[in-house]
Amino acid sequence: MNSIEKTLKELSQVMAAHRRALAMDGAPAPIPAPVFEPAPAFALDDPRAAAVHGLMHDVQRIAGIQVSDVLEQKIVRLFAETGADELDSWIRHLRLVPDDHPQWQALVESLTVHETYFHRDRPQLDYLANTALPAIIEHVRRTGRRSIRIWSAGCATGEEAFSLAIIALDAMVRAGCADELTNSGIHLRRGWSIDVLGTDISETALRRAKHAEYSTGSLSSFRDLPQDLIRFFPAVEFARSGGTLEPSLRRVRDDVRRIVRFRPFNLIASEPPEFGFDIIACRNVMIYLAPSAARTVQQVLHDALRPGGYLLLGPTDSLARPSHYEMVAGTSTLVHRRREMPE
Repeated sequence: MNSIEKTLKELSQVMAAHRRALAMDGAPAPIPAPVFEPAPAFALDDPRAAAVHGLMHDVQRIAGIQVSDVLEQKIVRLFAETGADELDSWIRHLRLVPDDHPQWQALVESLTVHETYFHRDRPQLDYLANTALPAIIEHVRRTGRRSIRIWSAGCATGEEAFSLAIIALDAMVRAGCADELTNSGIHLRRGWSIDVLGTDISETALRRAKHAEYSTGSLSSFRDLPQDLIRFFPAVEFARSGGTLEPSLRRVRDDVRRIVRFRPFNLIASEPPEFGFDIIACRNVMIYLAPSAARTVQQVLHDALRPGGYLLLGPTDSLARPSHYEMVAGTSTLVHRRREMPE
């Protein structure tokens, strides 16, 4: 393994530790926080420091990731065993290949946080289940469209996309547009459809999402799942615990998987992957982006959301175009509804 590959592997391990820290805290945090140890001072004329600084600007341009001084110093420290000439040669090579080249993908992947779990931000999902989805179902019933479209933007390993699908299916049952059968799950009635799109910049995360199998445990993807929803995740593997067999691996139920699809997408693209969504969730994503990238993402989300549709952002995200949305409040949460016409 050459020094570049070794550095990328170590950086991936550092970010994995960051994800574990987030999982234990139970809340998102900016990248620079507790994981990284202070890096030693480097000489101002250290060519590796200058090279990494330029490389991080490239990463921000490609993926929108906000690169902090602490993170940049950490990366310089990781490249300490790499000769300046080797590092410079590798960076020059990167700048000759397309932004979606596997080497760029590997670098961006190593800097990306994918901490998530099922039914995260429950107050927002409760608002969807009890208020927004019944209104959407009534709207599409009146228009004759009879289809509901949802986008999980920055879906990571798929937990959010599957959570949204489950909530939509359950809402359809309560609205009389679907039936839940004991042995075969929820079946939409004739003419109705639900389409949930999950996108992420990380193809590694998307492969896990498509596999749709998740380990159990205290800090697993199931750690905040309401007990009545566990039926959507049948056990596929068991392990002995205290003399009894307990589920160690669960798989998303087939009726949920059928309505969810995944595809790679960079949120700082010039236009959305598709248009006309009734609900878009982009939560705990923009806290990791540079301000200009976050504004670009919000424009992409706005263009993809139909007038009257609902936008779910993270708790610390503010709207770039507040006049285009009506703020609707649920219990301990806030959801944005796109206006038919901006004020």
